[in-house]
Amino acid sequence: MQDNCFNTKSTFDFVTDETFSSSLLNHLLQTLSTLNRGVTRKNAFDSLITRLCKLQHVDDALHVIEYMARIDAGGCRPSATTFYPVLNILMRQKAIDHTRCVVDFMFTLSVNLDLTGHNYFLVAHRYTGDVAAAAGVLKKMEEDGIGADARTFDALVLGACKVKKVDGAMMLVKRMVDDGVPIRCWDIRCRFDY
Repeated sequence: MQDNCFNTKSTFDFVTDETFSSSLLNHLLQTLSTLNRGVTRKNAFDSLITRLCKLQHVDDALHVIEYMARIDAGGCRPSATTFYPVLNILMRQKAIDHTRCVVDFMFTLSVNLDLTGHNYFLVAHRYTGDVAAAAGVLKKMEEDGIGADARTFDALVLGACKVKKVDGAMMLVKRMVDDGVPIRCWDIRCRFDY
């Protein structure tokens, strides 16, 4: 704990739809910028971004990220994890195009999409049943040298099952085994009752 600031998931619970305003956000940004450099400041910014996303204030969360990048927030530049709450909420809203704009914004900040970021896209494509788009994400991961994990295959297998491509799902399970990815019991269940 530094500057009497110990960040938890409840740190910004005072920010609600009723209390939120642009002046409050600007005041918070100025206050957070005075915290000790390093982990304390970075976690405070990340916690604020998470809270704003929970309130579905995505544009305000992106404003915080842009602020972090612009002032370099004391060496606390945005990282891939900074964007997780934004990607998560946009994917839950099935706002794929808006999410792609966020990824473009990430690239302008020299922040690359990591495994978890790619997995957000795969899960979104699983829910929409867009196997071709999911295959494109997997191809991009391979091009970037990002290995798949159990969640990656989980999204792919369940996506194949959703569009009733059992053969494709079984090929993915075989690839999981070949790649040494641990199979969880729910990975091999293929349901058609979506």
